[in-house]
Order: sequence, then C-alpha cells, then structure tokens
Amino acid sequence: MQIIVKNMITHVNLSTMKRIGNRLKLLREKIGLSQMELSHKSNISQASIARIEAGHQQNIKAGTIEKLSAALEIPLSHLLEEPQMIREDVLPYETAKMIPVVTLQKFIASGGRIGIKDKHEHFEPSLSGDPRALFVAGCNLLDITIKSSDLILVEPSSQIKNGDTVLFLSKGTQCLGRIYYHPSADILQPLDPNAEPVPLSPKMQKNRNAKLFKITEIRKKF
Repeated sequence: MQIIVKNMITHVNLSTMKRIGNRLKLLREKIGLSQMELSHKSNISQASIARIEAGHQQNIKAGTIEKLSAALEIPLSHLLEEPQMIREDVLPYETAKMIPVVTLQKFIASGGRIGIKDKHEHFEPSLSGDPRALFVAGCNLLDITIKSSDLILVEPSSQIKNGDTVLFLSKGTQCLGRIYYHPSADILQPLDPNAEPVPLSPKMQKNRNAKLFKITEIRKKF
C-alpha cells in the first residue's frame, strides 16, 4: 500500500483507492448506514462517498479519511489497512441503468405516480434497485440546502425506516427531511437546519393526499 507521508498522511494515491473504497462500503453497510446518512454524519458529499466506494476518486485527502472514520466510529487504520476480522466479499458487478428525470412540479402534480414507462425527455444513470426509482429536479424550491441543479433520487417502492431522508408531500406541506418515529407522533425534521420540525400524526399519514417517498441520493450536478 502506497501512502505519501509528511509528518502525517497527506493523501492516498490511486493504487490504494479500490481497497479503501471496498472497506468503506463494507464497514458502512455493516453498521447499517446509507451513503446519504454517512454524508450527513461526516460532512462529506454523497457524490464523493460514491466515487470513493467505486474506486473512481483520484486521491483522498487526510481530512476526508479522518472525517469518514470518525463518522463510522472506527479507528483510522480500519480504512487504511484491512482489519483481520473484516472479510471483504467479492461483490457482483453492477450495471447502471438509465432512469427518468422529472421536475418537482410534475412529480407533485402526479401525486408521485409517475412511472418509468411514461414519456420522459431526460434520463440519468443509477444503480438503484427500485423499479420505480426516478430523479426529481428543482427541489431547491423545498429546501435552501439543495441547489437548483441538484437531482434527488426518489425510490417510491423502498421501505422507509427511522432516520431515513424523505420527500414529504401533502396539501399544506411539502419538504425534504429526515423522519423519526415516536409513539405519539412521527417527526419530520427538514434538512434546512433553520426550519421547524413537522409532526406527522397518524391521522395526517392516513390522508390519501399525504405521501412520503424515500430519498437515497442527492446528486450534485456542477
């Protein structure tokens, strides 16, 4: 393993990328974190995490590795050197498929019922396993932390778990946030740190016009 050292690690070169990426994905999945959740914990963009895990990142700065290991709550050495108790399985080759991109307005107007068989003008590659997955554009209208060029990967068929990032649509409220389940009322915490939490009562969630959609990626488009 080749690491350039000058009093401390400065960056990891390309020959080490794939092994670190494999370990990052293995350790992340071992503790049940999505790329999105790791991004929130580490302040490293989800796109960067995806590139590292795929071995496409040209180099990784020391600060990035330190943030990722801290977010995973593991020693830095577990990312740089393979721990003996961790076994890296050979993962099957995954082929990206092209999924549609729709505007937020169109998605809302359809009630989230847009299908991949509908006519679309724009497509983006994705490894999503959700057969109904699609990208939504224009979500900056819902959250100031999202840029107008960003794409949100929505997986309508995926089960929503505690702490997942979701798109919430109702007649009176539309926002992006993370959902937290509580006995009395579920809470939607908007991604915008300045926004107030939204309580989701059982009555509200039974409303046919109130819908939650799981978000698994915020794709930065530069």
